[in-house]
Amino acid sequence: MLDAGSTGSRIHVFEFDYTDSPRVKLVREVFKEVRPGLSKYGESPKEAADSLRPLMDIAIKEVPRHLHSCTPVELKATAGLRLLGQEKSERILTAVESMFRTDFPFSVKEKGAVIVMDGRDEGPFAWLTINFLLGSLNPKETAPEKTAAIIDMGGASTQIVFVAGGGGDGEKGADVMKAAPKEFVYSVSLPTAPSFTYRMYTHSHLGYGLKEAGKQIMSLERQQGTTDNALPCQYEADGKAKAARFDKCLEIVGTMFPKSKCEYETSCSWSNIFQPRLSHWHRGPLFAFSYYFDRLEHFFSEYPDPAKKSIGPEGGEVTVGFVKTIAQNVCEAIKEPYISHAKGTMCMDLTYLYALLNVGYQLDDALPIQVRKKINDVETAWPLGAMILAM
Repeated sequence: MLDAGSTGSRIHVFEFDYTDSPRVKLVREVFKEVRPGLSKYGESPKEAADSLRPLMDIAIKEVPRHLHSCTPVELKATAGLRLLGQEKSERILTAVESMFRTDFPFSVKEKGAVIVMDGRDEGPFAWLTINFLLGSLNPKETAPEKTAAIIDMGGASTQIVFVAGGGGDGEKGADVMKAAPKEFVYSVSLPTAPSFTYRMYTHSHLGYGLKEAGKQIMSLERQQGTTDNALPCQYEADGKAKAARFDKCLEIVGTMFPKSKCEYETSCSWSNIFQPRLSHWHRGPLFAFSYYFDRLEHFFSEYPDPAKKSIGPEGGEVTVGFVKTIAQNVCEAIKEPYISHAKGTMCMDLTYLYALLNVGYQLDDALPIQVRKKINDVETAWPLGAMILAM
């Protein structure tokens, strides 16, 4: 499974054990990434396809030779190619599919092997990955509303997915999604629980991925300005930030999540977008990954709980307030280890990651979140979920 993202392309080679069917076990995953993403080759489809060759060579090596012809290969592109436009993205996908068929020995299905993935699929696939790895896809053992919720922060879009129910209003918890507009509902039945269908809340906020959000923030900074023409989310030329800069940056970033009258009975996130309130209607853990991990991994050792002083290379549990603290310290750059990271877009990025949680999704600072790159040495990303659903 190839993930053609906005900032890079990644391959996931999965090996499964079916001997205890229907409980499929993941034996191992091989993961590798190349940069830049396919969308950077908008004028050269052949170069886009060729950029994937190092990844396909890994698949050749890892899959036993006698299984090459019966091992499927798929590529799903995400928001990067969506933003590139239909004509250019189709030319790239055609070149990639042609390369798969002519230059590599794997099985390529007739339709849908190389596609721009629907934005509605990306989040639920990631939800499946996380809950498969946690072993929570069995309603007899884990109540649906206690499965993990996920926030996946990509470069161009961000996704939120969770099973809503069991809120504080008794039976109303079971009905919270019944009146939901269909574009916010994703249903899936799994072989691990054949008699049960999971109905998830899902939404992909296009333009709210870290890179695209950064463009919006820079534009807002210029529009709003300050008396001294400072840009509160940016560093000075010498790399040092002004005091209280985080508060000014947060004020600007907060305008990206305008609150308006909610037309729905349950609740909205921002801009009248339907969403049951996560802190009220969900009872399981919350996992945040992709850019959440990439930006916070340098600071896990700063977590104030001594028992979690070394969270580990795969990530671990922090709080929403911890994201705020790190953003403040990096923006103000008063001491190490924050001074070393007070460069580039780190102040802006961290402030945005906090604002999405606290201002956008209205999550309290005390709420625990799992910021993870891997679970049991497997990437917390959508490709495993896509593979599970395909199987």
